Amino acid sequence: MKFRKVKPLNLNVFRNKLDEIDEELVKLLVKRLNVSKEIAVYKSQQDIAVRDKGREKEIISNRIKDIEDIDISNEVEEVLQSILASSRSIQTKTIEKINSIDSNLKDSGKREEE
Repeated sequence: MKFRKVKPLNLNVFRNKLDEIDEELVKLLVKRLNVSKEIAVYKSQQDIAVRDKGREKEIISNRIKDIEDIDISNEVEEVLQSILASSRSIQTKTIEKINSIDSNLKDSGKREEE
């Protein structure tokens, strides 16, 4: 791998570029996690498990297959694994909330019958 020379710029120029990218990433992650919540509702209704290891492997391999730099590929894979773990976590929390609401509704219905 060749490293290209970097024009002598102020470090803040690079940091500003990273800040802009980070802002975009955060927006996309929030969007992704909101979709994960919607998926959790569906999975709860259909009684589907939160984790699908096959799907996770598919996602990772499809996203990194065209990355030529092995170091970057490895790092992206780690980031994707973390993102998938966060998606599972938000789905689990969402399903727990749904189950808690369902349980409370059933309990209140039993009290009304008494």
